[in-house]
Amino acid sequence: MFACVDGSSVSAQIVPVAARWATALGVPLRIVTVAEPALAGLDRREPYRGLGPNGDPRAYVDGLAHTWRGLDIEVSGHVVFDPIGPAEGIATELETTPCGLVAVTTHARTGLTRAVLGSRTTSILRHSPVPGPRRPAAPRLTRP
Repeated sequence: MFACVDGSSVSAQIVPVAARWATALGVPLRIVTVAEPALAGLDRREPYRGLGPNGDPRAYVDGLAHTWRGLDIEVSGHVVFDPIGPAEGIATELETTPCGLVAVTTHARTGLTRAVLGSRTTSILRHSPVPGPRRPAAPRLTRP
């Protein structure tokens, strides 16, 4: 079970939900964030874009994982370093570490806002190597 977080308090709300699912299914919980290198400013304080306090992605996911380590399942934090973006980073992680469920939050943008800003959740689904639900094939008609 992957719980994808991005440093925001909204995304961190997915961790308890994912923890309940992982516990119910008896599978490990992997809290994952994608660190995108940021252009360093003159002070060079933030090497990664907005990941929790102090801009330290490892400390951020380790802190979240530490909170949930009292469960009867394995809980770990993991940072994926990807210069392209979160969707690509998560897709790469899923290729190397397969899992059955991915939990991610959404801003629920619609209309023009979604067209301009896009949707990370949709992008993660689009780039994921994990196959989605498939429709059954239509019955094939043959002549008698």
